[in-house]
Amino acid sequence: MAGLFGTNVQIRPIQKTAIQPTGIPGSTFVRPQQREVGGNARALAEALGSMNSALQNYAVVTKSTEEDPNARANREQIARLQQMNREQLAAEIASGSLDGKRVQQDAAEVLLAERANDDLRKRWSEYYNTEFDRSNGNAAEEFERMRSEIAAGLPSEVSRGHLYRLSNDFGRAWLEKDAEEKTAIVKGEIGTTVVGSFRATIDDAIGLHGKSPKDAARMVFEKSAANRIFLGMSGQEQNETIYAIAEEYALKGQVDVARELLSADRVGADGRKVPSLMSTREYGTKSLRLIKQAESVAEQEFLDKDLNSRLGIEEKVRNGEFTKRDAEEFKGKVPDSYLTRQVLQSEENRARIFAKEQGEEVKSQQRVYAKSEENRVYSEAAGVLSRMGGINRLRDQEIPSPTGEGTRTITVKQQVDAVVQRMEDGWANERDRLVSQGMDPDQAQATVDAKRLDWYAGQKIENEEWDNLLNGFAGRAASDTVLQGGETAKYLVKNAELYRRLKAGNPAYLRTFLTDDSSRAMLDHYDRLVTRNRMPPEEALRVAAGWSSRSPWNKASNRQISAKDEQDLVDDLIDDLNLDDRSSDRQYLTGEIRQMAENENMTLKEIKRELPKRLADSTVVINGVLVPDHRDLPPDFPPLMEQYLSDIRPMMLQRGRTDEDNDQDLYVRPASGQSRWEIASKKYGGTGFFVLPKDLAVLRDKKERSDREIADKLIKAKAEEQAKYMEEYKASIESERQTVLKWERRAESNPSRLNRYVAEKLRDNLNERIANDQTVSEQAEARKAEALKKMGEAKARGDRIDRTLSNFFRSLVPTVKIGGQTVLGGGTNPTMRIDGR
Repeated sequence: MAGLFGTNVQIRPIQKTAIQPTGIPGSTFVRPQQREVGGNARALAEALGSMNSALQNYAVVTKSTEEDPNARANREQIARLQQMNREQLAAEIASGSLDGKRVQQDAAEVLLAERANDDLRKRWSEYYNTEFDRSNGNAAEEFERMRSEIAAGLPSEVSRGHLYRLSNDFGRAWLEKDAEEKTAIVKGEIGTTVVGSFRATIDDAIGLHGKSPKDAARMVFEKSAANRIFLGMSGQEQNETIYAIAEEYALKGQVDVARELLSADRVGADGRKVPSLMSTREYGTKSLRLIKQAESVAEQEFLDKDLNSRLGIEEKVRNGEFTKRDAEEFKGKVPDSYLTRQVLQSEENRARIFAKEQGEEVKSQQRVYAKSEENRVYSEAAGVLSRMGGINRLRDQEIPSPTGEGTRTITVKQQVDAVVQRMEDGWANERDRLVSQGMDPDQAQATVDAKRLDWYAGQKIENEEWDNLLNGFAGRAASDTVLQGGETAKYLVKNAELYRRLKAGNPAYLRTFLTDDSSRAMLDHYDRLVTRNRMPPEEALRVAAGWSSRSPWNKASNRQISAKDEQDLVDDLIDDLNLDDRSSDRQYLTGEIRQMAENENMTLKEIKRELPKRLADSTVVINGVLVPDHRDLPPDFPPLMEQYLSDIRPMMLQRGRTDEDNDQDLYVRPASGQSRWEIASKKYGGTGFFVLPKDLAVLRDKKERSDREIADKLIKAKAEEQAKYMEEYKASIESERQTVLKWERRAESNPSRLNRYVAEKLRDNLNERIANDQTVSEQAEARKAEALKKMGEAKARGDRIDRTLSNFFRSLVPTVKIGGQTVLGGGTNPTMRIDGR
């Protein structure tokens, strides 16, 4: 409940006097009851007294609130005052609105003084930096004058007192700065005078009296010591004047004077030695830079003035002929540092010239060596590619760089391209020779093409010329184009005849690069018409082009084989080739039959006669499934792929992706344009795993390393260990021999071109492995014998050489045929003959 007049003072309520009933006298003899009067007045007086006390307390509270700076009214007013500028504050004070409000009045006075102090600082800074005479003006008087003018505009002594208090530190700092500047000006004038006297001393000493720069510097030092006494210059000020005169002569290019002033020791006023400027921490590096600058100026002046001398020096330096004796002629004309530098540069150039001549000889030798290594790599590549399937033995080769810095890589492709170019050049020369001897040009070309085909097919290298001529042939040999005849038709017939020659020579290789199904079908149709129907080439091409131009629907509806005949033929081929019916061979064979019936217009009889030949020339059976041959297949693809499938079978068994009762359940089928093969199961279908050519290369390299390690262990083994390693080597050879025999049996039962090729290649590899190991062992035995002779032990042993290993290798292969070369052995062990007989 609120108190009196809004205070906390509470007053007692006016008390009411209770009315008490009295009895009525029953007789006049009863004394009447008396009543007390005046009670209400007394209660009012008491209430008024309480109100007076409340009023007094209210006055006290009100006054304390007005004088409290944290009171809300005061804080709001002060915040408003802080937003006013000097003029607004002065007007607020003059209006009298703050009279009696001491807190607000004091705040306004202080804020007004602060605004006035800000104006004073701004006006004084601007005046001192623009109008004030710093040399002769009295800063203290001017500052006081300006402060008095600003103080006169303030409305009260309180605000003026605040202004003086706030501006005292600012004024004192500016007066100190003014005093420092005046002192600096005086010192600068003194320094300028001193430097001028130093300049006159040096010029007179050198120019008039013929003194040396050293003597002139000593005279300057003596004057500098006297300045400490007569001018009161400190040591630092003396250093500054000496450095200033040294800098002046350095900029003139007078190196000797500048060097003496900076590097010579001095003598103080008391006769004691004073260190040189260059030896001090402050002027050490500065002095060195200054001397270097003086030398550059002097050198440039010399070069600008004496062109002939400069050209003579430069030419001699360039040729390495400028010596110390030559430099003596220019002493005094040019800085010694310049002459020393030119002598050193001349000696360096002379050494570089000799080194260059020697380096050119070294570089020439390096180029010759690098070229010989390049020729060696290409020669070895040619030797490797002279044997069937040799391309798989090529590896990238590192050879020295012609510059002698590092090495460069000759990739397999570069090696193949170089050998191909070399072979093509040879075949071109042979064709020209045959023509010059009277052979028909077409016959000469056919003769050379036969050799080219054997080589390209043997290495499975793509012939770009044949690739470009035959792929896309169907598009170029459209029926309307062929019907026009002329040179175009003759050119197309020439290409078609090339196909016939390649097909007759090696149909398997032809199918590896002729990937255009339409062109292959049309050319096969042409070949059959010419070969079997005895049709003239031009007519055969027109017929083949006419059939090829038909729509797929027209070809399918006019083919000469029924669906039942097609199915029966597929069943017969699966039985005849001993294929697994659960694989993808059924789809593959069906596609081949439809290709021949529809795109080549072949009859059932012709398909039965032709398809087995094509399959024999272009496919290989792996785990009972046909795998088409193509350019990505290496010669050892079949045994490598069988090994890969055998190695991956345990993992497939763990995953339940192959038939555990059939160890030949896994097979491969081409995928992704024949650049990889998908592993599939005859029971479960695709596995989601793929084999890449690099996977087979890794497997091949692993086997070669293993074979090499086994042979190395045997060759390097001690006598007591040879028997153990011989057994390991025999086991390795026997395992490889069994692989050879397996494929020879396949080639005998199914004499396809690819089976025969694989069998021959595997046998050559085995023969070559043993022959290489034999050569290595003989070389090792010869080196050992030579070492024994040098040690004098051979004579003690009767000059006998241990031929145990070489005889062992000879026993493995009595007669080895590698390519077209026969290597004769000398062994008699019939149990280890690799031909199995």
